[in-house]
Amino acid sequence: MKKIIELTCLRRNQYEIIPRIVPLKQADGKEYLGMCTGFSSCSSSGSYIDFPGHIDITDNGVNAGTVNILDYYRQKACLIRPELNSSGGITAEALQKACQGMPSDVKILIVDGLKLQEDIDPPSGSSYFELETADVLARMNLTCLVADSYEKKNYEGVFYQLFRRGLPCVCAPTKLWLLPEKEIFTLSVIFLPVPGAMQTPCRLIAELD
Repeated sequence: MKKIIELTCLRRNQYEIIPRIVPLKQADGKEYLGMCTGFSSCSSSGSYIDFPGHIDITDNGVNAGTVNILDYYRQKACLIRPELNSSGGITAEALQKACQGMPSDVKILIVDGLKLQEDIDPPSGSSYFELETADVLARMNLTCLVADSYEKKNYEGVFYQLFRRGLPCVCAPTKLWLLPEKEIFTLSVIFLPVPGAMQTPCRLIAELD
């Protein structure tokens, strides 16, 4: 039996719930209320996925409404824990070293840079990708990147380089400490098919043997 682990960050959810009550009546005259729900949300609420169009000049036409959801359903995934440099950066060398021995047909790479052991919001910039890592990641033929590390506060252009190459990124995963390193498992990234959405909340479901 497979072990199911949800990696979705729920503590950052920012949903405004708008209840809507609809009076209904059955053919026999029995009356009751239909309870419907409208909601609004920030596109980066909880865990979320950024498509290349999250930056206007790297828009390749792929968004939550046009993407092939099968590319994100039960895909072969692997987690790595690269060493950080003294300022919290992940260098290209550290990334390549962490990927050594990883199967070449992995479609979703999960990068656990923070190596947290509890579900907390770390200080901004605690872990980030150095600019040269974009070339390494782009050569891996991934469906998407999942990472708890981002880029320096001064926006060096890591995500611009990834999006320019058509690589979507999933941000704010949690419970990465529950996953084994460099072992293959299945990951599903689930989101609503919102037309035109370049960034949208998502759920992350890992299946381990």
